[in-house]
Amino acid sequence: MRRQRFDEFLNKCINLTRPCTQEDIPQMDVYVIGSDQVWNSAICDGLDPVFWGNFNCHSKARIISYAASTSVKDLQKQDSNIIQNLLQNFYAVSVREKQTRDYINHHFSLPNDVQLVLDPTLLAEKGIWDSLEDEKFKNQNYILYFGARGCVEYPKVLQEKATSLAKQLGCGLKTIDFNGDSPVDFVNKFRNAKAVVSSSFHGVAFSLIFNRPLYAVMYGDEQDSRYVDVLKTVGAGDMLVDLHQDISPREYDYAAINQKLFELKTTSTEYLKCL
Repeated sequence: MRRQRFDEFLNKCINLTRPCTQEDIPQMDVYVIGSDQVWNSAICDGLDPVFWGNFNCHSKARIISYAASTSVKDLQKQDSNIIQNLLQNFYAVSVREKQTRDYINHHFSLPNDVQLVLDPTLLAEKGIWDSLEDEKFKNQNYILYFGARGCVEYPKVLQEKATSLAKQLGCGLKTIDFNGDSPVDFVNKFRNAKAVVSSSFHGVAFSLIFNRPLYAVMYGDEQDSRYVDVLKTVGAGDMLVDLHQDISPREYDYAAINQKLFELKTTSTEYLKCL
């Protein structure tokens, strides 16, 4: 069912080329590789050659990365000579996390420094998300909790924190149903939530997009950096919550956060325009 819902969304909303393999990628002038965890070897079953720019293209084509993501720990597991050679495939490199940028700049030789850019979800114009607006969850009073990874120490931490907040605000609870929710449902659950409790980068991103009160729970592992970086960069570090910290209703200055996001969007867009 999940695959069917994604396929329906792709067919309706996304303009795609035909499916292709490493051997028959269409000839283009520019290839933009990213974003999210395309360089995460655990998710991609190793170093995926296409995501690392290793495919046939004409000599004048430019291959760039945009907001590619992986952890420093994952890069450290790889053969540094292989990573160095793969990075040579790129005309320009940008990543999503500050630690990853700093690590690559310090440990590998590139013609230009790696740039830090916004994830495309935060780069997109709001009208893209408005075009997916659905009435299904409108006027429902709920706290949304969502985590893309589990917490070994405290498996139900998000649900328990969300339950506590819901009681304080007199709300119901919702989460993302991975089998039942479509991508449109995913977007609209964030759009209409009274507040969000999350340990997911994209949970954080969509909370920022829709200006939702957010409690971004840190598990104390390396994956925290995926959303810690962006929240601190936009001046929303007070949305971060320690694992054992109690939460209560808060108000946030989204005018200041949105202004900072706008400035970062401008920088990220200029990176793309220059290529």
